[in-house]
Amino acid sequence: RAGDAGPVDGDGALVLGVEGADEADAEARWTMASQAELRRVPVRLGLYVSLAAGPGRLEPGLGLGVDVYSLTTNAPGGASGQHLSPFGDLALGYTLPLAGPLYVRLLTRAALAVPYDFQTLGGAPLWTTPRILGEAGVELGFAFR
Repeated sequence: RAGDAGPVDGDGALVLGVEGADEADAEARWTMASQAELRRVPVRLGLYVSLAAGPGRLEPGLGLGVDVYSLTTNAPGGASGQHLSPFGDLALGYTLPLAGPLYVRLLTRAALAVPYDFQTLGGAPLWTTPRILGEAGVELGFAFR
């Protein structure tokens, strides 16, 4: 960010964030004996700009990532294993400081992803991962400086 004391004054920050979600596995059954489970683990790297705006900070950003899909099936000829779906996103957040290191952030993201199709051996679709993703949320966190 640019500083107050002239064109060469300024500072920057490198921030590491960890996000977590408790998401149930998706399950599919296409015969009495054949079933599959799908689990998604997102990995994302974002770059944000922090701009003063009113009592908080406006934070537009860009992100790149990959959804790692883990498929487990008991079907003969099934495609159990790991599958990757890369994506890129645009994000916009607004952060308000609360008390001390506590803050609240309103965040929204829109992403384009490379979809992945999961099919049975006979070609019947089980799941198709999305090509367009959207997300909105509220974060409550700590920022130590």
